[in-house]
Amino acid sequence: MWEMREVTLTGEQLRLGAHLGVDRLLGVLKPGHVAHFERNSEGALAEIAVAEVLGMEFMPTINTFHTIGDLAGDIEVRWTGIRRGALLVRDNDVADRRFVLVTGQAPTYLVPGWAYGTDVIALGNAISEFDEDRLHV
Repeated sequence: MWEMREVTLTGEQLRLGAHLGVDRLLGVLKPGHVAHFERNSEGALAEIAVAEVLGMEFMPTINTFHTIGDLAGDIEVRWTGIRRGALLVRDNDVADRRFVLVTGQAPTYLVPGWAYGTDVIALGNAISEFDEDRLHV
């Protein structure tokens, strides 16, 4: 599908991701809710990075969690700031979707590969970034 790539986002992409992260957070913010501004913005920026790798137009979504995928309806993007992080899929995720691992922090991200959620769950809900036998590149 794609090869492992490093992506450096432009100023315009960074601005879009930061604003999208804030908009997503404001959509679910309520008393007692812990605000994760960085996590929401980095997640949105990771989605933009994957769209860039796939050569597709990024179509921002707000609060569509578990109803449609982050990209193209069936692609879920999972970001971690840990450079050698793992692809995580939770039991309540839609398992037949493709889950893409993105590591790094703004403005530069690494997109090492993807796996189907069912495969990740069968392996205990996580795949190491460099497990070449299980992470498609």
